[in-house]
Amino acid sequence: MKQKFSKSRSFRYGGIATAITAGFIVVVVLLNVLATTLYERFPLGVDLTSDQKFTLSEEAVNYLADVDEDVVIYMLSPRETYEAYDESTGVPLNRLPRIADEISKANNHIKVEYIDLDANPTFAQKYSEETLSQLHIIIESAKRHFTISVYDLFDIQTSPTTGTQSVTGEKIELTLVSKILSCAMDTVPKVSFVTGHNEDTASLAAFKQLLSDNGYETNEISLGSDGIPEDTNFVVIAAPKLDYTAEELKVLDAFLAKDANNPTLMVTFSASYAPLDNFDAFLSEWGIKAGDGMLVETQQNRYFTNSPNIAIGNLGSSEYASSFASSQVPPVVANSKPIELLFTSKGNVTTESVVTTSNTAQTVDADGNPDETGTRAYDVLTVSKNTRYEGTTEFNANVVAVGSNDFFNASSIFSCINDDIIMKIYNSISGREGQDVAISTRTVSDTAISVTNTQAVWIGIVLFTVTVPLLLLIAGVVIWLRRRHL
Repeated sequence: MKQKFSKSRSFRYGGIATAITAGFIVVVVLLNVLATTLYERFPLGVDLTSDQKFTLSEEAVNYLADVDEDVVIYMLSPRETYEAYDESTGVPLNRLPRIADEISKANNHIKVEYIDLDANPTFAQKYSEETLSQLHIIIESAKRHFTISVYDLFDIQTSPTTGTQSVTGEKIELTLVSKILSCAMDTVPKVSFVTGHNEDTASLAAFKQLLSDNGYETNEISLGSDGIPEDTNFVVIAAPKLDYTAEELKVLDAFLAKDANNPTLMVTFSASYAPLDNFDAFLSEWGIKAGDGMLVETQQNRYFTNSPNIAIGNLGSSEYASSFASSQVPPVVANSKPIELLFTSKGNVTTESVVTTSNTAQTVDADGNPDETGTRAYDVLTVSKNTRYEGTTEFNANVVAVGSNDFFNASSIFSCINDDIIMKIYNSISGREGQDVAISTRTVSDTAISVTNTQAVWIGIVLFTVTVPLLLLIAGVVIWLRRRHL
């Protein structure tokens, strides 16, 4: 009697093989769904660029590890819009989505969302006090938010001859990380720039950007009409040309007498600074006087490109300078007026030098005539500190003096530690010592994605020599074992 086909051995094993095949297909589908879900949360990618420009730096990962507040990065354009801006466009934003992904992977408190303002116009209503547009970024926590424009992500220089602007450096990682850290802070230090007396605040644009990059908030005030906001930590007066009234100086006195925030005034001069009776008298109480003339270096091997007014400086005796004692990179003195310290200690006030010229510097007048006193070292960055006590509680106030606004512009032209020194002072005073975000700006180039020989070898070995043959071998063995028993 013939065996029914449905009970035959061939049918049974054929059915098993079919079931295995169907099961394999189901597993593949499920793995595909799982992989898609994981990719949406943890985007995968291989960075084959020679400088790893799509990979988060180790420094950034270390900074982000300390963030324990929920932070959202809102990208105000679709992802593909950012990715379309490569080096050939002159504004290489294509790195931005990948770096945002890396940041989100580095800390579970940080999320990334893409908002199409055209498709979701109501989103901007929450930020009605700001003008939002495509490609902007908002970084927000429960405490505060920051808005970032495209211009905040790059170093942009203007040609002195043509007036055209070009991108010379990219700081996407620096900007995002510093703003995330600032969002997570309990308080953000605030810096107020004084206006109303022909101050040269415009030439401190690079300094304002430096503060912003390091998580400080800046604004502009008038001592006469606005006063100084209560939550201000630093006040900046940049090379004023008109004197201040007695009432305005009382506002400064009251600010520096506060019992909180280590109140600090920073004053900058210019080579053409002219005496201001009231203001100079105020500074003299802090042991500060603007000297005569402009500083120049007499030794050619210490100044730049035939410009003795732009020279290599030295570190002073201040504790702020001691942090850079082992640095191979010097400070730069540019177009500076000398600062005279009138005393080392007087009453509650002490003075110290942070940056000086070499001992081969001298001053020249407006016509370039040298001072007859010869060469010596001059102070160009100083800190005066007033320490007082109420019972056992110590209160400090500071006045920082800088010989030129160009001290803050030197870092964008020369390899120097000017920015590092200034941020050391600001972070130390505001209690953020050790929190300065030291992430390097990347040079913008037209370098295409490239694969090194080592990467090419390993890709070939892993993908084509091992993975594909192994999968084929496994599939062949399974089919052979099933078929041989039919």
